[in-house]
Amino acid sequence: YVGILAMGTLGDMDTLSIIDNFIGDTATTTNYIGYKGIEVSNTTNSNITQNTIYNIITTVTTPIGLSVLSNVTNTNITKNNINNIVFTSTGGYGGRGMYINTAVASSNLNITNNVISVIGGDGYSSFTNSSPVGLYFDGNMGGVNIYYNSINMTGSLSYSSATLTTAILFYTSSITAVNMRNNVFVNSMNNTITSTSKNYAIYTAGGASNFTSINYNDYFVSGTQGVLAFFGAADIITLAAWKTATGADANSISLDPLFNSTTNLQANTGSPLKNAGTYISTVTTDIVGITRSATTPSIGAYENLNDISAPTITYTALSNTSL
Repeated sequence: YVGILAMGTLGDMDTLSIIDNFIGDTATTTNYIGYKGIEVSNTTNSNITQNTIYNIITTVTTPIGLSVLSNVTNTNITKNNINNIVFTSTGGYGGRGMYINTAVASSNLNITNNVISVIGGDGYSSFTNSSPVGLYFDGNMGGVNIYYNSINMTGSLSYSSATLTTAILFYTSSITAVNMRNNVFVNSMNNTITSTSKNYAIYTAGGASNFTSINYNDYFVSGTQGVLAFFGAADIITLAAWKTATGADANSISLDPLFNSTTNLQANTGSPLKNAGTYISTVTTDIVGITRSATTPSIGAYENLNDISAPTITYTALSNTSL
């Protein structure tokens, strides 16, 4: 039921590398590898890099692209593309792009330059049963750097009561020492059965003290069910209210990033992500290896956000033509 499984006993797996794998099914109606793309636990000094995890489409509850579990420390999770992680039956379940619960307060995880899109299911009224989530943090853990990730939650839900979804979720108030900059979190999901559902860009059960640093992010929701954020115990409707609640995020925005498509999270002409980030010395390239600006990098997984428009064509007429 797992594409790649790395689960040892505590301390017995050091310098694990899971790099450049394609995990999933070329079909879009079923899958044959089970319900998790990659699952790791009890590893340290490791790299999970440049993997494509796609078409985990299943009736098994809670399909997950990448699952990072107990005692994973000092690990880089970078440049992965996770898409089409979908629960196709009924009963209140949904996919998770990444699920992370290390149970270590000083995990030292670097989650950078990842793209997560098309995470679906029929939905649920809480996150316990796994209503769709792009990037899910759980349990008692901390020490997480979340830089330059692009998450796009789109699609329809059909659960019979009000559902919840979110691009990024800090499920417990005991997730601490979070450093989160230069990310774009988008949610435009919609419950076609129940109009009182809520779809968040960011949801955190903790308070301002849970974040070591939080700034230069784009939080964007659309549709009548879109709610910008949940913080502590209440919904946050506006970016200004979010900044007041966190006491931070002064340079963050709430604007449509103008993605090229639901799965191609490069940006189109006029994207507000371009040159809107802040320099981070430990992340010098983007998901495809383009060098990050040392002054004003772009928000999200892609640095090269040149305007995508029709090319200008010029020519010199041949001397023996009448053109």
